[in-house]
Amino acid sequence: MTPDVLLINPYYAEGGNNGWSFAGEHLFSTDQVAGHLGLGYLGAALRARGYGAEVLDADLQQLPPEAVAELARAHKPTLIGLTVCNDTYLSATRVVDALRATLPTPIIVGGPLARAAGRNIANLFPSVDAFALGEGERSILAALEHYAGQSLPRNTKHRSLLHQAKFFHDPIESSLDTLANPLRDDLPIAMERQQRLGLPTSVNLLSSRGCPGKCSFCTIADYGRQNPEELSWRPRSAADVVAEMADLQARFSPDCQFFMDDVFLCGHRGHVRGREIAAEITRRNLQVNFAFSCRVQDVRRETLGPLRDAGLYNLSFGVETIDIGSLRLLQKANRLDAFQRAFEVLEDLGISVSTYMMLYHPYTSIEEIAHNYAFLQALGSFDFSVAPDRRAFELLFQCKTTVRKFGALERELGEQGLLRDRSLDESLPLLADYDFADRRVGEFIDRLRAALHRSDRTNLVQLFERTLRDFTTVEPVYSPTAP
Repeated sequence: MTPDVLLINPYYAEGGNNGWSFAGEHLFSTDQVAGHLGLGYLGAALRARGYGAEVLDADLQQLPPEAVAELARAHKPTLIGLTVCNDTYLSATRVVDALRATLPTPIIVGGPLARAAGRNIANLFPSVDAFALGEGERSILAALEHYAGQSLPRNTKHRSLLHQAKFFHDPIESSLDTLANPLRDDLPIAMERQQRLGLPTSVNLLSSRGCPGKCSFCTIADYGRQNPEELSWRPRSAADVVAEMADLQARFSPDCQFFMDDVFLCGHRGHVRGREIAAEITRRNLQVNFAFSCRVQDVRRETLGPLRDAGLYNLSFGVETIDIGSLRLLQKANRLDAFQRAFEVLEDLGISVSTYMMLYHPYTSIEEIAHNYAFLQALGSFDFSVAPDRRAFELLFQCKTTVRKFGALERELGEQGLLRDRSLDESLPLLADYDFADRRVGEFIDRLRAALHRSDRTNLVQLFERTLRDFTTVEPVYSPTAP
């Protein structure tokens, strides 16, 4: 079937970000190689209306722009849709250039970058015809109907006066049960690659959209500035979620299912639904392993106990830092005692926990780094049985807060004079570099990186500790009363 729409996810490595690089290896997590859910939902929306649609996940298949353009020529679509985020911007521009050189097909760009940037996105893609500024299911349908039968001049680097950019910004989908389940055409490719990388086979799915949090470092808060309705939490019903889980388990038999929700549990409604999901899994006698993320304040025994019995084996949440002052500066509304209670509940229930830390955020101090490191030690984060250097590299060498263009944190750091007039890397032009409020932190990171490249890497934890001792006399020992 020749598609009416070809939906493209660009290859991350073209923008310098395909996993973390250490010692010449790429470090993958399972969710990075399980297919693109957003484009899957758009493709399903198109097919449900009788249109043809195909997803070309160039990241999953590791395809450079020229290969993407060649496949697009073979498909001869009526419309091309391209998703883009800040760290795939450069790759996306190369894909657009390759498509423009060979095809007259209209192109619409959407995704996280378009949602955060609003109409500024048109300046970043001067030859693209249209932009979807919100959730894309309705926008892609409207764009297809608008551009049906149209073609554009080839080799155009800029829009002509006759072809001004068109913006589609439709209301959010409030009743998610009405959406068709996302396309899974490329899941066999993803699972084969997972096996090749030595990862458990997995599928990703969504049970909700939106998050009411306003953390300054998070893209969701940036969407909310453009689209306030996206800060609302919109869940699917328990029956609808479990029906998709059962279908995925029957069709693909994955080892685990990962919920990619911004927040799986959210207040009273979220906990009621969580227990309903557990009950529905039990009623169906569905044998499934699953994991999700939530806010630390939503770690509650009365909900997680039934979910564990239904197959929940891992839960993740962001700690970011145990320094209360920094949490306030980052607008992350957490308390240290909430973390302590959460770890106690999860340990008692036997649910493994994954925590996210931002060891190097703009406001951190050397002393705070020492306290956070001690906190990671107390959690047993460095008690490794498999590939210890990889985990240490992720936790100790890569935990610098990302500052994205068009985001709240970029604006805030600019006002404080901490934002540098350059990008983080030439291959990542929409990720901003910045100075730390505590200048010693920048010096420490520079020293740490230099040591990484010239020292023996067999014990990265010791390498980190040696470097830290050169900058502070604070003993890295965790105490619940640590600031």
